[in-house]
Amino acid sequence: MFEMLNSWQMEYEKFQNGEITKEEYDYWRYNYPKVEAERFKQDIDKLRKAKKQQSE
Repeated sequence: MFEMLNSWQMEYEKFQNGEITKEEYDYWRYNYPKVEAERFKQDIDKLRKAKKQQSE
């Protein structure tokens, strides 16, 4: 539960600090947790790619 609330707080802070637009924030709000899952997958894919490049 803490992670969920923390995600909401962090996203809201990005909006308040001008890091994301109102539209981006609304998209995130209306599509949570799908957006979080997509971000996690992107991060994992980046790590896999970096690891693969190191082993070559």
